[in-house]
Amino acid sequence: MASVAAGGPGLVAVGFGESRGNEGAMVWTSPDGVTWSRVVHNEVVFGGSGSQGMRSVATGVAGLVAAGYDVSGGDADAAVSSSPDGITWSRVPHDEVVFGGTLNQDMYSVATGVAGLVAAGYDVSGGDADAAVWTSPDGITWSRVPHDEVALGGAGNELMYNVTAGGPGLVAVGWVESGDQDAAVWTSPDGITWSRVPHDEVAFGGGRNQRMTSMTIEGASLVITGYDSSGGDQDAAVWIFPDGE
Repeated sequence: MASVAAGGPGLVAVGFGESRGNEGAMVWTSPDGVTWSRVVHNEVVFGGSGSQGMRSVATGVAGLVAAGYDVSGGDADAAVSSSPDGITWSRVPHDEVVFGGTLNQDMYSVATGVAGLVAAGYDVSGGDADAAVWTSPDGITWSRVPHDEVALGGAGNELMYNVTAGGPGLVAVGWVESGDQDAAVWTSPDGITWSRVPHDEVAFGGGRNQRMTSMTIEGASLVITGYDSSGGDQDAAVWIFPDGE
């Protein structure tokens, strides 16, 4: 299970695993968080040639929305599925302009934002990995946020791993890589216009790799978790932003 959200009969979790020789998307539901049931596999929605996976799920205006990837076209494309109840799912039709491109595109996280749904991940069509964002008013119709090289790109690789409502509207966390990996934070008032928080080596950097992978709002503070390998091995790491920005 990669992600869980309130919805359907109580809770809905999504993920992926190997079945019939290919990696496929999977969904589980629970009324109470203790008793879980696996949603019956639907090859049209959860499978296909190559590999498919759901990485994140969120509750939208029309039900549940899951975001992830689909490798049936030879390279990875971003993929979205929706459900009114957590049980019956439909795959949003692939749109190469929105979800695809040369090389790989992947959605790592989806969240309910100020004007609908926002998904975040990466796009390798420019030759290296750049952070990428998609928005939707309803979970069905999606648009790709135009690439901003200053905010979403740069030398080396950039990846948004998690996005949530907070700060000025939305906050995304992940990492940037130019030599080693450093933690990174982006903010947006609306899901369309993004700014990357200026790099602070003390807060975001250090020797070897630092990654931010998850976050939550606690009161007025944004609490981010991830890991830091500056000590030679991989240690858990926590960052706290008192004002959520």
